[in-house]
Amino acid sequence: MSMPSFRMLAFLALAGAMASVSAKNAPSISGRCVPAFSQVDAEGNFQPSATCELPPGFFREIMSRVHALHARAGRSRAGKAHLVDAVNVLLDTLYATLGPGSAQERRFGQDALHLKRLVTDLVERDGARPDADLVSEAQQWKLRYDEFVDQLERARLPGPAARSIRASLHRLDLQKAAELLRSASRESAVEKPLLGARHFGLALVEMLRFRYRAALPDLEKAHALQPDDARIAFSLARILQDERRSAEAAAVYDRLLARYRALPEEGRQPYLADMAGILNNIGALHIHAREFQKAESAFGETLELYRALAQRNPYTYRPDMAMTLNNLGALYGESRRYKEAETAFREALELYQKLAQESPGTYRADVTMTLGNLESLYRLAQRSAGAPGPEREAGLPVMSEQLP
Repeated sequence: MSMPSFRMLAFLALAGAMASVSAKNAPSISGRCVPAFSQVDAEGNFQPSATCELPPGFFREIMSRVHALHARAGRSRAGKAHLVDAVNVLLDTLYATLGPGSAQERRFGQDALHLKRLVTDLVERDGARPDADLVSEAQQWKLRYDEFVDQLERARLPGPAARSIRASLHRLDLQKAAELLRSASRESAVEKPLLGARHFGLALVEMLRFRYRAALPDLEKAHALQPDDARIAFSLARILQDERRSAEAAAVYDRLLARYRALPEEGRQPYLADMAGILNNIGALHIHAREFQKAESAFGETLELYRALAQRNPYTYRPDMAMTLNNLGALYGESRRYKEAETAFREALELYQKLAQESPGTYRADVTMTLGNLESLYRLAQRSAGAPGPEREAGLPVMSEQLP
C-alpha cells in the first residue's frame, strides 16, 4: 500500500468533550519573547532567531540531535525544516500554555533541563515515526495539557499528591509527574472509576511527552475500567491508529460515532465538534487504506459540521475547517481529481494565511505545509499529463487552468 503524497492532519483528543477551544487556538504571546530557530536553512543548519535567556547549549544540543537524526535516516533538507518548524511551534505553545511572565522566563533561562527534554522527545518522535505530522502534534500539546489538568480533578488524588503533580507539571518535569501519579494509582482501595481516571492521566502524561506507544497500556486499562468515557475511547482509538492497528481503531471510532448519532438532534448539538473530530480521523483511516469514496464521505461530513460551527464561533473552528480542507485536498490529489484538490488546498491556504497573520508562531508552519501540498499536487498533475514544466505564479508551480 503506497502512502499518500500529501501531509494530512488528525486529532489527538476530543475538544468538544472538554468544553474548551481547539488546541490550535492558543495564541502566540504578543510582546513576549518566545525562543525559536530561524526559518531559513543556511547550509543545512538552523540558528536561534530568539534565545530569550535560554543558554546557548540548549539550542546547540537540540540542533545536534536534529542533525544526527536526519543524517542517520538520510532525510531531506525539507524534512529537517519541517522538524524545526515543529520545534518552533512547540516552544510557542509551551510559552503560551504556561503563561510566561518575567519570572517564568528567568526560570526557563536558569534551568532549561525539562524544557530541553520535552523538545528532545519531539525530535525523537520524528525518528520513531517519520510519517507523523509533528507540527500538528505540537499544536495540539495544549489540548492534552488542559485535558491532563482536568483529569487530575477527576482522579480525586490526595491533596499533597495533587499539589506535587501540579508543581511538577508546571516545571515541565513530566517524568516526575508520571512517577507521582503512578504511585498514587497503586492504592488498593481506589474505586474502579477513579482508578480508570488515574490510568487515563498516566496515558496523557506519556502523550505530553510524545510517547504514544508508552501510553497505550494505561489507555487500554482506563478504557476497560471506564468503557463509556468518550475521551478515553477517542484517545485509545487515536493511538491504535498511530500504531497502524487500523481495524481496532476504526471499531472504537465507529462505536463512538454511533453513540452520538443515536442522540436526538437537540441532544447532539453539544457534541458536533466531537463528531467532526471522529469523522476526520475515520477519513484519514480510509485514505490510508485507499478507500477514497468512504474517505470523501467522512471528510465531506466533517467539513459540513465545521463550516456550521465556524459560523457560530469562527475563532475556535476556522483552524479545524482549514485542517479538513487540507485533508480533502489530499484525498482528491490521491484520487487524481486535481482541480478539486487545488480548490480545497487553496481555500485551506487562505484560511491558514489569515490565521498566521493573527498568530504566526502557531500557524506559519501550516502555511508552509499547505504550500508544500500544492507543490506536490502540481508535480503529480504534471507527471500524469506528461506536460512540460508549468509557469509559476507567486512562487507556486502552476495555474489552475493548466490542471487536467
